[in-house]
Amino acid sequence: MHVDLDIGHGITLGGEISRVDIEAARGEYRAILLDAPASDWTRELRMPLIQIAMAQKFERDPSDVTVGFQPIGGSRLSSHRFGSRALTAAMAEVTRITTVLRRELR
Repeated sequence: MHVDLDIGHGITLGGEISRVDIEAARGEYRAILLDAPASDWTRELRMPLIQIAMAQKFERDPSDVTVGFQPIGGSRLSSHRFGSRALTAAMAEVTRITTVLRRELR
């Protein structure tokens, strides 16, 4: 599934989510990347951004979305739900990066 995240200034980040699990009874969504996770994957900037993009795509609150990894063999699912502070910090960081890039590319 393709997701996009508008980060302003005419810039959209996009990417592919390998699998989306929907827990209809609880109204929750889980975005899974099929790959072996790095040991510190919850520190990757892309992960809270994926949570935000998924929430926007499905018109849900970000607290209704978890993100994670699962090796292709189907074992060891690892998932995490970022809190509002982490989501805000991720958007602030991507905005900062975008501002620097725009300034450098002028």
